Amino acid sequence: TGSGPVRFRCGDTEIYSRAAVHRPPAPAPPGFPAEGTSNRASLEELLEMLKNVIFPASVAGEQGFDLSPGDLAMVKQAMGTFPGEARLPLYDPERHPPAYCKFILWGGARDISIPPYLRVYNKSGWACGQLTDVAYVADDRYGVEFMLAATLSTGDSGAAPGEVPDYDAVCKPFLGTLGQRIYAYELQQTGKYLPPTARYNPFTPQTRDARRETHR
Repeated sequence: TGSGPVRFRCGDTEIYSRAAVHRPPAPAPPGFPAEGTSNRASLEELLEMLKNVIFPASVAGEQGFDLSPGDLAMVKQAMGTFPGEARLPLYDPERHPPAYCKFILWGGARDISIPPYLRVYNKSGWACGQLTDVAYVADDRYGVEFMLAATLSTGDSGAAPGEVPDYDAVCKPFLGTLGQRIYAYELQQTGKYLPPTARYNPFTPQTRDARRETHR
């Protein structure tokens, strides 16, 4: 657990920086599986897996997945499908609302309307009081894309055996707000690094800038 190096800049001025932090994993809280009895992966590894799916050409050699184009497209579709779009299986909208398991941007909220131009390809999970979401956000209308990965702790390290940590109180709303803040920031950028045209839906830098002016 931990984080990579962090640096915040305002124009040419660095306002905050911190070196990478790596900590040994904390012991499992009482009532949760002990280390070695469940699958586990670091946040960095999960982000690399997402890059393998969304940007396979950026991953060199043996680090890349050995997937055919058809298999890769199937994985992308599965990661980006909202519950209401699924056909097999069919999901009960009461139990699986539109943003189910889409924590970055929406916090898994129930009463929202997701615009058709916004797509989130993600893998989320929760165990041992830790909530994780690793997501690629693609906005085809305004030409915005970004990756965001985060893990939050509920703080329920002293949970009684069998007690389920409360992921809804802080973790899910925080991830929703975090995603919205990054998304709002990206909408205001001038497009120094543009997404390649025709990766999902084609658009040009000219239409991208025009749409952003309209959005503002």
